[in-house]
Amino acid sequence: RGSTVSFMYFSLLKKSQLSEAGQKIWKFFEEPQSSKAALCFRRVWDPFILCTIVVSILMTLKPQPGSMKVVAAVETVIDSVFALEILLRYCGTSSSCVFARNIFNIVDVVAAVPPLIVRAIIGFEMKEPLGDST
Repeated sequence: RGSTVSFMYFSLLKKSQLSEAGQKIWKFFEEPQSSKAALCFRRVWDPFILCTIVVSILMTLKPQPGSMKVVAAVETVIDSVFALEILLRYCGTSSSCVFARNIFNIVDVVAAVPPLIVRAIIGFEMKEPLGDST
C-alpha cells in the first residue's frame, strides 16, 4: 500500500514538472487509453518489436536474405525508430535523473544509439555479410 501511494505521488509530482507537451508525451507512452493514437501505438509496438527480432535472426542466415544495402537500410530504419521512441520518452520525463532511474530506458539507449553511431561512421552500408568474420 505504501509503495502505491509513493508511486502515485511520484507520478503527480512528475506530471506537474512537465510542460504541456511533455505531459502529452508522458500520457501517450504510459496511458494507452489516453488517446486513440496512444492505444494504436501500444497495439502496434509489441508486434513491431517481434518483427525486429525476426529481422535480426534472418540477418544471421547464410546466404544473406537481400543485398547489404537493403540489410543496412532495414537495420538503420529499425534502430532509428527505437532511437526516436527513446528520445520522445526522454522528452516526456521531468528530469534526466528520473529518466536514468528507469532500467528500461537505459537498456533502450544502449541498444538503439550505438548501432546508429556505428552506421554513421561506416557510411550506413555493411561491408561484409553479418556473422562472416573470416
